[in-house]
Amino acid sequence: MNNKTFDGSDIFPNNSFVNEKNNISINDVDLKDLAEEFGTPLYVYDEETIINTIKDFQNSFNSEIENSVISYSTKAFSNPYILNLLNENAMSIDVVTGGELAVAKYVDFSAERINF
Repeated sequence: MNNKTFDGSDIFPNNSFVNEKNNISINDVDLKDLAEEFGTPLYVYDEETIINTIKDFQNSFNSEIENSVISYSTKAFSNPYILNLLNENAMSIDVVTGGELAVAKYVDFSAERINF
């Protein structure tokens, strides 16, 4: 395969590359194919990139301040799948609205890590 990776770019997910059709792929999924199937605009999130980013934040903060608490603002994007990833990786969340709290409750987010 003649895949080209993105050299030094931090704006694409971890496993992004230009595939043999000259399209961007993430984890061997061609984004053009996704756009054709689901239409545009289309938001694509990569689980591995999200988990790696969480770990990077946790390691960076905890290396400076032991037992740091990092909270994700659900106002930015309150999606059940994303909240599950955050919960599984010991992140805290900030909720402001009843709707945000309902999504957290729906995914059984750890109550002691919800800031309201």
